[in-house]
Amino acid sequence: MAFIKKIQLESVNYDIKDANATRPTNLVTDVENGTTASKAYAVGSYLYRNEVLYKVKAAISQGDAFVIDTNIEATNIIDELSSSGGLPETPLAIEHGGTGTTSGYIQTGALTGSTIGTGATIEGYDNIASGDYAHAEGYHTSATGDYSHAEGSYTCAKGFSSHAEGQGSTASASKAHAEGSNTYANNINAHAEGTTTTAGGEGSHSEGGNTYAKGLNSHSEGSNTTAWGNYTHAEGAGSYAITD
Repeated sequence: MAFIKKIQLESVNYDIKDANATRPTNLVTDVENGTTASKAYAVGSYLYRNEVLYKVKAAISQGDAFVIDTNIEATNIIDELSSSGGLPETPLAIEHGGTGTTSGYIQTGALTGSTIGTGATIEGYDNIASGDYAHAEGYHTSATGDYSHAEGSYTCAKGFSSHAEGQGSTASASKAHAEGSNTYANNINAHAEGTTTTAGGEGSHSEGGNTYAKGLNSHSEGSNTTAWGNYTHAEGAGSYAITD
């Protein structure tokens, strides 16, 4: 039978599953500030010294000197979690959005009747995560592309691996990113940010207010600017960049 042991580092508790039941339960690290032990330590116990977590590899008596790689060896919480089987898997309760099994995903706040993608997670209110491994959070957000992420309110991440955040923003193409308020990233690798901006060209970037980057790898910034041609740059207020 496996046991659960506890490690505490800087007031943070970690529960560790000991799959082989070879380590002590209720283990709590001690902080040592000197070069000698303030207490006795058994093999397999832990101590925290000079901001480093150590594991005891040879029995230590009170007053013994700490000798790295002789009676103690440096380790870290990730290695200890890995070697002991990791954190215990506990069911995510249905009332908390889970399935009641250890394979559950957080799926609370889904829009009633909406499709949930494989491995998708949802939190908030009336959100949709229909893409596989997508994540929707906030209020009336939609992550329909596989591996997409929508957050905020009324945002939509439609493209593969796309990201929409803020309010009313849409990332409709693969790897597109829309952020701010009513922004639109409508082409591959496009990025729109600010207020009412549109990045319509592949690899384009639109920022500021009421700006439009239409050309391939174009860039518009400022207020009411348009980068129409490929590789063009428009900035300031009311400017246009038309030719390539």
